[in-house]
Amino acid sequence: MRRRYQDPIKSLYDNFNLPKRRRRDISLTIFSFAAFYVYLPIITGAPISKFSEKLGAGDFFYSLLIALPILGNALQIFASIILEKTKKRKPLFIICGIISRASWIMIGLIPLLLAAESQPSAIYWILLFMVISSVTNSMLGVGFFSWLGDLMPKGMMGRYFGLRESIGTIVSMATILFVSLYLDKHSSFESFAVVFAVAGAAGIIDILGFIFVTDVPMSTNPHPPVRQFIKKAFSSKAFFMYIVFWSLWALTFNMSVGFYNLYGLTYLKLSFMQVAVAGQIAFSSIAFFAAPRWGNALDKSGVHHVMLRAGVISSVIPLVMIFSVPGNMWTYVIFSLLNGLSLTAVNTTAQKMLTTATPETNRTMYIALYSVITSVFAVVGYLLGGVLLEVLGDTEFTFALIRWDRYKVLFSAAGLLRLAVILLIMPLMSKVLEDEN
Repeated sequence: MRRRYQDPIKSLYDNFNLPKRRRRDISLTIFSFAAFYVYLPIITGAPISKFSEKLGAGDFFYSLLIALPILGNALQIFASIILEKTKKRKPLFIICGIISRASWIMIGLIPLLLAAESQPSAIYWILLFMVISSVTNSMLGVGFFSWLGDLMPKGMMGRYFGLRESIGTIVSMATILFVSLYLDKHSSFESFAVVFAVAGAAGIIDILGFIFVTDVPMSTNPHPPVRQFIKKAFSSKAFFMYIVFWSLWALTFNMSVGFYNLYGLTYLKLSFMQVAVAGQIAFSSIAFFAAPRWGNALDKSGVHHVMLRAGVISSVIPLVMIFSVPGNMWTYVIFSLLNGLSLTAVNTTAQKMLTTATPETNRTMYIALYSVITSVFAVVGYLLGGVLLEVLGDTEFTFALIRWDRYKVLFSAAGLLRLAVILLIMPLMSKVLEDEN
């Protein structure tokens, strides 16, 4: 007998007996996230790598280019203070979100607005608008996760994030496929202006969806002075170890993650479409099936069980890339499939821990403190990767019958450091969390 199709979103709501209004609110956050996944792969994926190459930027500038979108997270403590003082979470979220996403439309237009002889200055104008986008984006992270924590039961977080990631991966695959086809045929600055305009418009649509989400009143408890709050937050061993683990993970992960697309376009000499298929499309195809399963595992088995397995996989798979050779995309495909399998679990775990490990009182400040510290480490990771590539220069050598280049050295070093974080730091964090709970 054939099983009847069950709507996964409706099933999730039914399991928690959510009222109609709350179902609508959460559905809006899911479908707004679909628009976000048109925006995200363009500003963080292969298009930004190709854009950087066309601008004639070096490795360090490229690392700065990919680091700036998250640099604003370091300002989330100030965004949190503003939110806690004003209690205007929804209007600030929407206004800052629109400014942040619209900045990418300007980034695409800058090379067109400047004369040919002024093109070198385009880099500085691009950095300026990236800073504007990043600073205003600081309000989004702290606002979204505190808002979400007030909207839904904690017990459904894992499945919610898994379901949301599945929908996002479908949209991401379609986006990068069309963008890749377009940029393979049209690689002028006009073409990048079109692509970034699409990204900015989709990002704005994502934000506008929240206009219709219920503005849940924030906690009326007054926020403590920043210094007093930080002292209180770090007096908790569990929160301290939580920060230590995710900061070191961000550092070691970001050392290499931003350079795979650039490696495919330069050293492997792949076309834009080949990089897209081997990278983001392969990643998204497996992530679509993995995300809901990891979400279920999180709710049933806990974060330690999931993160240990996913973290080990994520740490060793960069070693796959040492077997890559110019003109061959298949090692990149295998790497991306394994990366999609593991990284969906890592992201879902991080999101669930962020919403469940923070108390309702002054939650925005806890989230902001987490974001500030981990973002600084993430940016340092990007810059450290760029500096290492600059230092290694044109290094090439043969070891263990493998032809090594500077990118393979970077990928291997970052993976081994990440494995050390998983095996040495995570057990300590899990023990402290278990003792305090």
